[in-house]
Amino acid sequence: MNLAAIARAFATVLAGTSAFAFAFALMSAGGGQAHASAFLVTGATAGFIGGGLYLGTLGRDMSGGAREALVFAVLAWIVTPLFAAAPFLAADETQSFSRAYFDAVSAATTTGFRPGFAGENAPQDLIFWWNTLQWAGGFGTIVSALVILPALNLTGPGVHRSPLFTLDPDRLFDRFAPVGGAAFALYAGATLLVAAVIAATGVTAGDAICLAMAGVSTGGLLMPDGSSALAGANAGTVLAAGVALIFGLLNFALHWDAVRGRAGRAPYFSDGETRALAAFIFVVFLMMLFAHADPGGNFAEIFVESVSLVATSAWDVGATGLSALAPAVLLGVVVIGASPASAAGGVKLIRFVLLFRHAGAELRRLAHPSSVIDVQYRGRTVSSRHVMGLMVYAIGYAVAVAGVALLLTLAGADFPAALSGAVASVANAGPAFDFALAAQQAPNAGQIIDAQTFLDDAQTRLTLGAGMVLGRLEVLAAFAMLNPSFWKR
Repeated sequence: MNLAAIARAFATVLAGTSAFAFAFALMSAGGGQAHASAFLVTGATAGFIGGGLYLGTLGRDMSGGAREALVFAVLAWIVTPLFAAAPFLAADETQSFSRAYFDAVSAATTTGFRPGFAGENAPQDLIFWWNTLQWAGGFGTIVSALVILPALNLTGPGVHRSPLFTLDPDRLFDRFAPVGGAAFALYAGATLLVAAVIAATGVTAGDAICLAMAGVSTGGLLMPDGSSALAGANAGTVLAAGVALIFGLLNFALHWDAVRGRAGRAPYFSDGETRALAAFIFVVFLMMLFAHADPGGNFAEIFVESVSLVATSAWDVGATGLSALAPAVLLGVVVIGASPASAAGGVKLIRFVLLFRHAGAELRRLAHPSSVIDVQYRGRTVSSRHVMGLMVYAIGYAVAVAGVALLLTLAGADFPAALSGAVASVANAGPAFDFALAAQQAPNAGQIIDAQTFLDDAQTRLTLGAGMVLGRLEVLAAFAMLNPSFWKR
């Protein structure tokens, strides 16, 4: 185990956290906000520890394989929010550190549970800090999908082939700088472009920035006015926000190849995975349209809500189409998710497609036992090893959801709410929990528990936080750490 390589990579993450925090400290002080000192604490602490780790690893060997990369990923998702939570803790002196940490984990994993400080009088600097954490977390998710998960064989055959995936399994940390640099340039450029387009539709710069950050990271929606809804926005703003979501839910390697001019001029339309996603979004749109008692011509809003659900963001755009869906359907969509190597959560659609194709091939073999029937994807035969890996992943995902749901019931939640919370956390789709929980509260069910009341319990927050990290580690990566043979490689 090369601890130096892990420490150097983690120092880079802390350096980025420190830089963002210092920038927010300046903006908070200049804007008359009261949380500049909390941002300074985050910036100074993260910078001091990150600088110490960097200096301590100078001249050391930076080689590292899958084990080192996995340890780094776990540290990044669990430890970094400890530094980022300080401003949330400063927002309310009565708020517990566990709630502040939960809000930071929720933002960093782009799960997007509504933070405890949100509301009409929510501090502007904290709203933008929360959105920035989501944006940075979306970038971290993409880099993890491009470097770490392929080395752990968790992306499977659904990954779009790209030069970004050229990996030396023993020199993974050497790929972080070139892949991260290229990904950041494209990710940041797309965010700025989308923000400009949204601003051109007539909204304020603050609204445009929040929508762009939340969209490309497929995170939860938190606007500058403290609301978690986009009600009242014009059709142009709604559709522009939908473009941001579509960027976030698509395979990032496909974006890279499109920018580099690879795979022709229209790689999105020629890609089978993208076509499958388009069909899935259309099906979800039809379900929401027919489930809605009175769409009222809000087709653009319902369409963007459909896109957000597939992106595991579950935005309330104003058409209230999400509340028209049955909770089982709503949670089922976020479990399916979008593309591998995207910022979205869930199992990922292409994994289900390949499993269904394999099931169809097996049924045809029953009718024709002597026939040779292979599962094809992108012109290649999907090996039995890959199919077995997909099956194990599906089982592991179900075990993770069941485990989180069980722990939530032990914390006092009723089973429907516990299962909804487990699915939302592991699928990194926090806002979907609000809609599912609201639908489960019948008018005659007695006391109605909303999502914020559900999150009041510290054990519940800890359990959901673990589920969010599991989702970002693609579940099996976390399970691999419990396997002794993984550490003997």
